[in-house]
Amino acid sequence: MKERQRDMYAADVRQFAASLPNGLIETVTKPQAQEWVTRLLQDGVTSKTVRRKLSALRNYWRFLKAHESRA
Repeated sequence: MKERQRDMYAADVRQFAASLPNGLIETVTKPQAQEWVTRLLQDGVTSKTVRRKLSALRNYWRFLKAHESRA
């Protein structure tokens, strides 16, 4: 992954985390994620950008799951 893409993905994850009421990734629900997506679209974010942001979140989630046994 190139540095620019890594920086965008990190910013996307931080943006999503900031939208959570308690900031804890462990408590994320599907409705919260859907609400975030809906808000992005209402704010004029393109569907292509929303897909990229969701990809960043999926990749981060996979990373957390892969490393949870080491924590």
